[in-house]
Amino acid sequence: MQDGPGRGGTPRRVNLRSVAAAAGLIVLFWFAIVNSQPVKVDYLVGSAEVRLVFVIAGSAILGGLVAAFAGRRRQRRSRS
Repeated sequence: MQDGPGRGGTPRRVNLRSVAAAAGLIVLFWFAIVNSQPVKVDYLVGSAEVRLVFVIAGSAILGGLVAAFAGRRRQRRSRS
């Protein structure tokens, strides 16, 4: 897309965040479709069959939370 007049005579620019978000959503949908087969997950008590995409997404979310809490703890120590 080019910079140029849009509606109402205002310049139109490509918003890089919008393009990146759209590309991320496409990859996310593709990932969900490819990894939809069920897998057996063993818990401390019992087991269950869950789709692989949910196992990977849950692991990513838990990893992000651990990293966020570790970063907060490190910031608190550096302030004191």
